[in-house]
Amino acid sequence: MPAVAKMMEMKGPNGKFPCRACKIRGVRARHGPHPNTNYVPLSRPFDDEPHAIRRYDPQNLPLRTHAECLKQAMWVEEARNDAEEGRRSLRTGINGLSPLARVPGLLLPVSFPHDFMHLIFENIIPTLFDLWTRSANFETFGSGTEDYLLDSDVWTKIAEACPLACNNIPYAFGCRVPDPKKKRAELTAEARLLLATLLGPALLRGRFTNQKYYRHFINLVRLINMCIDFEITLDDVDIIRKGFAQWVKDYEKYYYMDNPARLSVCTLPLHALLHIADDIEAMGPVWAYWAFPMERFCGALTRASKSRRFPYSSINRRVLQLAQLSQIKLVYGLTKELELDEHRENIRRGIQYNHYTDLVFVNPSRTLTLQRSLQTKISKHLGPVIGVPVADVSAALVNQPLTVWGRMQRLDKSLAEIVVGGDVIRGAMVVPGNDTMRDASHIRFHSKLSRWRWDRPHTVEFPDETLSYGRAEMFVVVEADLVASLNVPDPRTYVIAVISAFPFLRHHNDADLIEYRLLSGNYAGAEVVDATKIDCLIGRVTTEHRGSFVLERTSVVGRMDMLDVTVETD
Repeated sequence: MPAVAKMMEMKGPNGKFPCRACKIRGVRARHGPHPNTNYVPLSRPFDDEPHAIRRYDPQNLPLRTHAECLKQAMWVEEARNDAEEGRRSLRTGINGLSPLARVPGLLLPVSFPHDFMHLIFENIIPTLFDLWTRSANFETFGSGTEDYLLDSDVWTKIAEACPLACNNIPYAFGCRVPDPKKKRAELTAEARLLLATLLGPALLRGRFTNQKYYRHFINLVRLINMCIDFEITLDDVDIIRKGFAQWVKDYEKYYYMDNPARLSVCTLPLHALLHIADDIEAMGPVWAYWAFPMERFCGALTRASKSRRFPYSSINRRVLQLAQLSQIKLVYGLTKELELDEHRENIRRGIQYNHYTDLVFVNPSRTLTLQRSLQTKISKHLGPVIGVPVADVSAALVNQPLTVWGRMQRLDKSLAEIVVGGDVIRGAMVVPGNDTMRDASHIRFHSKLSRWRWDRPHTVEFPDETLSYGRAEMFVVVEADLVASLNVPDPRTYVIAVISAFPFLRHHNDADLIEYRLLSGNYAGAEVVDATKIDCLIGRVTTEHRGSFVLERTSVVGRMDMLDVTVETD
């Protein structure tokens, strides 16, 4: 935020008018711990400025316009001396006319949306956790008796659960989340994204003495997920606008309490949440302009620096060469021929079967005769599908060697409509895991057997499919030749997934969490479905209270590779 403010010639943080998007006035706590710092709460009943606004409407802020920004910038630059320029700058929050204002098509402040990565994952999320644990910048904040504080032992257990939970989360979901208490310095923005949107709702459930703080956090998670979704409608933008307005009002009510001594929680990043909806409306989803791609690009430049004595010379040369190469590609139409980076389709080598073109079956593979109980289940599944009596299918499978695959990859499409490799699902019976592997065998799939009965062990069969969850065990291939031997017209190959389902499931509406429970530590008996019925990988987390929850990807989370096209020089 400070960097963009300087680029726009705005005062930025700690200015009297610090926001680059609106003209909200900063206020100081005369007797607080930071008497010389301007903060931007919506409510400021103690403000002693005459004619000052005592409460701002979060949905009707005094927004800046391009024409107004230019007019005020020129007014500042036309000052007769430095003293007058300083006074005019203080009154407007603008230091002068930005050189970027001369670029056709750039509008102030519309063309400079807030960076969601730094705003949320480097500011808002750390602030919340610091408030709850009374640490870092808030170590001496408040009285220490507030009901939003987490007990030290509780926070320790939550922090220790983070790296342990990552063993049960596929690597495709993102990086490992380190212990946020002991290894705070190792927390990256991506780790905080995962901590907030995946682990947080489960690990924080039931931890607060007053559940209003948990509900408040869940509301933030919902808004984050909406903002980073692949598709956002105008109705969604309206929900985001109203949602952040209410969330900021509740935040001030819970943590600021209209107390000037607690004013330091009302930071500029908190206020910037009120402009996220406008940014999306003007510039698109937040992932189209957040800083993750730029951080990756900066990392690549850092690795390009070979000289310790003159590091910036290497970086400058690298940037120049990339720009030159990009122009040559565009001018001469040599984009593919001069592509230096390896394409990251990440499609595994394996076998694709007819009617399963979006699936790749990957080694290891085996040829074996299935157990009789599994043959029976496959017969009951396959018989009605091919129109053959179950007994006939069962007889054909007796002593019949079948190909069994240990891994299956789903093929997906990137934002550029390029076919790329998606989830690689591991069959646990064929490829056993170990303590060093991140689990990639648990899945969401479609089944006609409903297990959404928390207190009853028996499944209910429905005519329509419902979502279910469990562990993939193996992928069994019933070849077309075997199907043809049953006198089936137009025989084809069938690939059947063998799954050990979670026996008990229930949905918590308040946090949109799915909880599961095993039967005396065991999964339900093997269930067979067509391989196309497998939807995606899931993660799992178990809390101290022995509650176990399903972790799902519903947005850009876990799909960071699909955003690579946003950083291509072309």
